[in-house]
Amino acid sequence: WNFTGGTTGKPKGVPHMHRDGVVCYETFTHTVSFGTGDIILRVPKLFFHYARDPGLLFPLRDGASVILFHERTTAALIFELIRKYRPTMLLNVPTMMRAMIQAPERERSDLGCLRYCMSSGELLPARLHQEWLNTFGTEVINRYGSAESANGMLNNRPGAAVPGSSGTVAPLVEAKLVDEDGREVPRGQPGTLLARCAAAGRYYFHDHEKSRTTFLGNGWINTGDLFTQDENDCFWHAGRADQMVKVSGVWVSPLEIEHGLQECPVVTECAVLGIRDGDGLTRIKAFVVLAEGAQASAGTQDELKRFCRERMAPHKVPRGIEFMDALPKTGQGKIDRRLLRERTL
Repeated sequence: WNFTGGTTGKPKGVPHMHRDGVVCYETFTHTVSFGTGDIILRVPKLFFHYARDPGLLFPLRDGASVILFHERTTAALIFELIRKYRPTMLLNVPTMMRAMIQAPERERSDLGCLRYCMSSGELLPARLHQEWLNTFGTEVINRYGSAESANGMLNNRPGAAVPGSSGTVAPLVEAKLVDEDGREVPRGQPGTLLARCAAAGRYYFHDHEKSRTTFLGNGWINTGDLFTQDENDCFWHAGRADQMVKVSGVWVSPLEIEHGLQECPVVTECAVLGIRDGDGLTRIKAFVVLAEGAQASAGTQDELKRFCRERMAPHKVPRGIEFMDALPKTGQGKIDRRLLRERTL
């Protein structure tokens, strides 16, 4: 079984056949292979299929070694395990990548032992990807998958990673971008990603209605994620179709605003939601974690709004900004947008 991330609601269970694991293994090892000398360190907990499969089952099948630990995952612990075991591959998530970059230099470990660093579970922004490269110099292979497919549907390739991109279609996977009527969109236009692979699940446990709109038959899955595809076949994540909000009569992607805010030097991390005000109108609200040394003040709020106005259309500028010490996360390390929304009720 796989379980969805639960970022917007209760996690949903997806039953899979045993044979699906073989398909996922073949897909993964067409991109990244393990040898008997490899040592794998994974950041997410093993209940997350990204950690369980590439971080445990796949390397063991190839005779590689896996580092297991029971402690709560922190940047300090990951650095300690790297110093002790010298892994050759690190399965990471963007949240931990950011924490490792922000760790004082004296507390960091040399990552020269790593052949690869992988990232999955949530979007890896181009800025964070580049900061990682500048800090540690280790290539990051960004991967997009889901509990429903049990598979990595989009992958960057070793030696050809494109910062900010989810990569190209993975081996043994078909993909297409469609509009609201199910018609394929032209290259460069946003569309909902539909993907097909032999490892696809069939339904959500005890959720018939949601199953009907997600599992389309013949192995096709509606991911609910919006992407564009460029002339080099790379896919670029543009947000969730069900998280688009209409502001001043225009559809807005919260992810686009998050990308813009994250370019501001005083922002470490942020999340953007469409919130209804007392008049029933949808307003954009940003939840922001500030960089070290930045002050949570009205002046900083004005600075962030001014930064957005210089780069975005007026209706995309957040009306409200709330500073937080840290954004809430799910067990898979993703931003828990459901908890953020509950703060506004």
